[in-house]
Amino acid sequence: MADITISQPPARKRRFGRPMSDVPLSRLLAITFGLLTAIGIGLVLTLMFTANVRNTYSLLNARAVETIDSLDRVIAAYMEPPQITVASIAGQISKGEVDFYDDDQVLQVLRGAITANRMVVVLFVVDENFEGRGAFRQGDQFRFVRKDVLENPAAKQAFSRVNPRGSGVWGPLVYEQGSLHANVGHPIIIDGEFKGHVVAAVPLPRLSVLTKEIGNSITGTPFILGGQQDVLAHPSLAVPELAPSPNDFPDDVSIATDATGRAPPDEIFKVKTFSDPVLRGFSARDPKEDDAAFGPGDKVWYSDVSLDTEDHFVLWKSINKYADRPWVIGVHYPRDTIDGEIERLYGSAFVGFMLLLFATALAAVVGRRMGKPFAQLNTMAGRVTSLDFDHVKPMEPSRVREFNEASQTLNRMVDALRAFAAYVPRTLVQRLVESGVDAARSEERQVTVMFTDVVGFTHLSEHMTAAETAHFLNEHFAIMCAAVEETGGTVDKFMGDGMMAFWGAPDATEDHAVRACRSALAMRKALEADNRKREERGEPPVHVRVGIHTGPAIVGNIGTRERINYTIVGDTVNVTQRLEALGKVVGPNDAFVALLSAENVAVLPDDVGRTPLSAFQVPGRDAPIQVYQLDA
Repeated sequence: MADITISQPPARKRRFGRPMSDVPLSRLLAITFGLLTAIGIGLVLTLMFTANVRNTYSLLNARAVETIDSLDRVIAAYMEPPQITVASIAGQISKGEVDFYDDDQVLQVLRGAITANRMVVVLFVVDENFEGRGAFRQGDQFRFVRKDVLENPAAKQAFSRVNPRGSGVWGPLVYEQGSLHANVGHPIIIDGEFKGHVVAAVPLPRLSVLTKEIGNSITGTPFILGGQQDVLAHPSLAVPELAPSPNDFPDDVSIATDATGRAPPDEIFKVKTFSDPVLRGFSARDPKEDDAAFGPGDKVWYSDVSLDTEDHFVLWKSINKYADRPWVIGVHYPRDTIDGEIERLYGSAFVGFMLLLFATALAAVVGRRMGKPFAQLNTMAGRVTSLDFDHVKPMEPSRVREFNEASQTLNRMVDALRAFAAYVPRTLVQRLVESGVDAARSEERQVTVMFTDVVGFTHLSEHMTAAETAHFLNEHFAIMCAAVEETGGTVDKFMGDGMMAFWGAPDATEDHAVRACRSALAMRKALEADNRKREERGEPPVHVRVGIHTGPAIVGNIGTRERINYTIVGDTVNVTQRLEALGKVVGPNDAFVALLSAENVAVLPDDVGRTPLSAFQVPGRDAPIQVYQLDA
């Protein structure tokens, strides 16, 4: 049992000659809710414009960042499968799963790989001289060659730099078959020797189609730049993919490029001459003055581009994965995007004012309705405080869901406390509440302790079922507890068929020794009546031993924070238990025998009958103790 703090209610304060505690709860709640609602909505209306403007900017910027992240994921989903494919094919050949010198096996693997990867248009297995076998795609048309030479000088230069002992590498962008491509290669190592590469080409025009699908009027215009100078993807460059006819596929697989293999200058869109003015302004900016980090640690940068007609925001970040130079992916959108959101705030102001009037009136109604369950709660709390669980009425259901749930919770709480009261002595709790917190603190006191035990319980229980044993103990302890509580004692615990009780705490009574003896006499009388009933039912009588001792003991809260008990400990408790055990020696055949210690007899009045016995040696004591028997 935890410490119990009893606080005195504060004195009533008067205002305008009326006690504050006399104000009806419904009126108080109505006024309070009305004022709080008016103040709250008023502040919202006052700060709404500035706050919503900031929120709108933040929301649009967050959407722009999400667009950049989406674009990054789209690029990864488009570019990484070819890299994985060439690594997988190179691994199969290196492990001997595919014979590098068997054209049929190689072409079969290439055929399956290029069919499964729509983003790959060229897939080649070449030796160190760039001679090998390949698969080509144009739309839904495929071509496979058993012997060819990779003619593109830029691709050769890129793949010549591939570390024969390393992993795949992305080379420079190459203009092939009328489209700009990214190229990735992976080395082939057989028995520790470099044999060649697996090469894949990925067309970039498809990225423009993907940027068009991602961007809109809210999230802005996405873009992909190569080295912040070339436009690699932009929604304006998106063109529908058309399935070619068989005649569209070239018979000659050689690639028409310039001497370097790179696209001619007019085939790569330069940022400075591109049709998007925002990108032109972005290219002409001063990075040291116009660029700023957008948020901590997110690697996204912010640039403000001012044009003659309007201003734009540009959010961007750099990635260095899919070519020999970094790519810049970003999104830009005009400031005017926010204007429509701002205009809607004026309508929100009027709605907010009407809401203020409605909420104030509603608060008064709700406050009055809330008064009734609170009053009922106050009544319930008062009876729970006094542990009067028998007269606690259940909380009535409410139409308000929260109140109804609270009512059900409180009703379950009372049921739980009512059930818990069966495990904790109610009278003890009441006396601790009345005595205050000091009564629960551990201290040494002069108390009288009693131990009881049923003689031959083991033999009795052998002829009973589990249910019959529980019923017997419940009836027996009901008799014993009633005798203890009638004399102001406290039942501490049950120990099998035995019981421990004490007097003198928490109430500091002077006659605790007399009360214990009177309780024992009441037990004798009640047990005699119960035994007569048992004999009528043909059941064996119950014999009980009792030990009573008076002395100092530690009384109070004993245990841990998680589990605590108001109990007594000390040598007095041990002596009492030894006295109870002596009953089998003093009166082995008696129906009821109660033994008293000399310390207990010393404080008893003369009208309490007792018969002196001899001194007995008990375990735990060096000297014998004088024992008395309580007379009927």
